[in-house]
Amino acid sequence: MPRRSPCRQEKLKNKYRIRTFDDFETSIGDVIVNTLESVRFLADHQTDSNISRQNIPP
Repeated sequence: MPRRSPCRQEKLKNKYRIRTFDDFETSIGDVIVNTLESVRFLADHQTDSNISRQNIPP
């Protein structure tokens, strides 16, 4: 059985204070929202090397 990444476990334990399955059930919405807000998708066809100026696709 593969071992889980300790980094992910520590983030759930420390940042979101998830230690039990009940904690997970009550906090999973916050984890998902924060994860989706931190991901930024960019269109491939853009040529500007400065990522902050690139357009975000709709």
